[in-house]
Amino acid sequence: MLYAALARYQEEHDPFDAPLALMVGLPLQMMMGDSAKDFQKGVKTWLKGSHEYAVDGITHQIAIEDVRQTSQAVGALFDYVLDDKGQMNAERGSMLQEEIGVISVGFNTLEIVVVKERGAAAPLFLHTHESGV
Repeated sequence: MLYAALARYQEEHDPFDAPLALMVGLPLQMMMGDSAKDFQKGVKTWLKGSHEYAVDGITHQIAIEDVRQTSQAVGALFDYVLDDKGQMNAERGSMLQEEIGVISVGFNTLEIVVVKERGAAAPLFLHTHESGV
């Protein structure tokens, strides 16, 4: 899915002319707890460096020089308030100044986060649920 998304972006906006810096949204289980550092290190190890891949028969090459990580719920919030160019959406950007609840629905997870105080997640309200599916 990552390579398909990167390929589609390049088709619409031209090939990347510089190494990428990525922000990756991870399930809360991968951001907290005993194994969090191992999970996060594994994601960085996989993503950093040079990648060559083919999508629909077209070969792509990219370099990723930096990988940062946050929870999927925080990523969902920024996906909502930023436009496709990473700029604040005029109609939604002011929401970051308020207390806001974010519900992120994943494949087998549901994450609920309340964000307040200029983007800080309220620890009391961090919640994750893994489905038994």
